[in-house]
Amino acid sequence: MGKRSFFRRPLSADNSIYLQVGLDWGTSSTKIAYGPRAGMRRFIKPLLFDIDTPLVGFNEYCYPSVAAIQDDGIWLFGYKAVSYLKHRPYSEGIKYLKTVLGCMDNARNQNEPLVNRYKEYMKSRKGYSHLAEKPDLVAAIFLCHMLTVVREKLSEEYPGQKLDIAFNVCVPIDQLESSMLYERYKKIMGVVNLIGMEWTERYSSNELVDIVCDLFDACNYDEEDEETRTFLIPEPMAQATSYLTSSLQVNRGHHAIVDIGAGTTDVSIFGLPFPRGYGSRIDWYAAATIPKGTEYILRPLFEIYQANEKLISNEQEQEIMLSTNLQEEEKRLIMEQLTDVWKDSRQAWKFAYGKYKTQSAWRGDMVRVFLLGGGSSLHGTSEIFSESWMKDWGPYQVSTIPVPSNYEEYDAIAPFSRMAVAYGLAIPKAEMPKHRLPKDCPDKTPERKPVRTPLDHEDLYSD
Repeated sequence: MGKRSFFRRPLSADNSIYLQVGLDWGTSSTKIAYGPRAGMRRFIKPLLFDIDTPLVGFNEYCYPSVAAIQDDGIWLFGYKAVSYLKHRPYSEGIKYLKTVLGCMDNARNQNEPLVNRYKEYMKSRKGYSHLAEKPDLVAAIFLCHMLTVVREKLSEEYPGQKLDIAFNVCVPIDQLESSMLYERYKKIMGVVNLIGMEWTERYSSNELVDIVCDLFDACNYDEEDEETRTFLIPEPMAQATSYLTSSLQVNRGHHAIVDIGAGTTDVSIFGLPFPRGYGSRIDWYAAATIPKGTEYILRPLFEIYQANEKLISNEQEQEIMLSTNLQEEEKRLIMEQLTDVWKDSRQAWKFAYGKYKTQSAWRGDMVRVFLLGGGSSLHGTSEIFSESWMKDWGPYQVSTIPVPSNYEEYDAIAPFSRMAVAYGLAIPKAEMPKHRLPKDCPDKTPERKPVRTPLDHEDLYSD
């Protein structure tokens, strides 16, 4: 097959509609945004799903990143899986799969409770216990299902039209920089590109599981192959692209994005020397995936319920995560856990400073922190993440990423604070800002200008 650069324009002159889909595969839910791959007035909007029964914690723009295996061996995904698990113990089901995957081959990024919960569940499912050690294969199954659902949904929105769809899928920077994890992601994408782009919902979920299991080891991935339609994008790059869509809202200087998801908190810190929309260059100073998300932050609350012998269902778990009527003791526990997450982020800030060793550039208004993710509205989040890793350098400005003008009409339906990653992914890879990952970013510390010594009075008038 032929090679090519990442396409900016349609590859052929037929009557196809060329769409770019951003797939934000999150630890608890997956968000989708899409738009045309070419055109000056590009719209980007969320893909909305039909929900038969209201589900706490999920809605029409949040497709659950959840799978379940019924007692009869039938696989369920998304909304169907959540409905099935609704009144079962919250330890059941395949949840936080992206976090479990991130723990493979990564000694720095471990979350034993989630990994053990995943393994115990898979071992309890007859016929699938071998998948307990293969979360990468299960991830490929889910993403193949996800692409199938998206393609079917877009076919409904463009009835009778031939669609040529490209998918950008996000991956945390530190996992992208881990050679072993990156190879696993490429294997997953090889399967997704082969099966997910062709599979239809006419076949059963178990048939999908079987074919992915059969072909997983044989699939390879080459993002420059002309047939490839699935691409891996650093997650912070998608977030930064969302920020850069309006040059009027962009500020030169240092920025940090803190994305508090269900299973992880992703922290990325970058410098933006030239704020000029898509043409900007981004130097990533540091990035870290902290295996502590809302599940970790709210764990003390669940432990209190368990100590009182109160069984928490999956539905009740979501109700607790979304609760705003917290008691003072509950607020204190959440603040303690958030502070623990913030402490873990300090290493990333220290590493970032090593790339730009000028104190004045890291003080107060010189740094902006953007909060994203489902945990961004937890009690005390803005207060805690406004603190600098150096005591007297803060506080920093904390806010959400501004809503781009071509998304404003959808913000009330699918809040941009939850859709920012998917939005950035819906921009073709060729049009994303140029960037350097932390491992490739050189020391950006400005050279000190020599101190000019004023001439002596006598020297000035020596003539």
